[in-house]
Amino acid sequence: MESSGFSDEPSSPMAKLTSMIRQSKKVFVGTYTERRYVEKTIPEYRDIVTIDKDESEVIKCLQDIQRVVRTEFGEEKWLGITCNMVDNEIVNYNLWVELNQVPIGKHWFQIRSLKMNQNTIQLQLKYLRPYEGRNNDSYLNVSAEFPPFDYKE
Repeated sequence: MESSGFSDEPSSPMAKLTSMIRQSKKVFVGTYTERRYVEKTIPEYRDIVTIDKDESEVIKCLQDIQRVVRTEFGEEKWLGITCNMVDNEIVNYNLWVELNQVPIGKHWFQIRSLKMNQNTIQLQLKYLRPYEGRNNDSYLNVSAEFPPFDYKE
């Protein structure tokens, strides 16, 4: 974890955030959707993991982290957590992270730590395994919008 000169005192912003992560170590279902170039704040690629809507504990933890970052840093640091909104309602949360060779699809992840650089704060995720729901094809993201392709047709 990089702290870029921040104090490890119990009242420091980094200590608050680290404590929140240590206490949670949340395991959750998320969908790795794509890799995107982040030009504005960090000229690097980030992997986008969309949090499953049913993960209310993880979403609450993310909201708490967002609140601390906004309070302590304002616009000074970009937090790799974004929301998609429709009609002024949050539809889902996205984590902008660095994954190592994880295939696109639905998986189990764990929030492990934070990485703080000069102008960014990023969650560090641990990949656990592919998600397998009631039907074993769930990890393939089968949906009405994108039905499975039948190569026999």
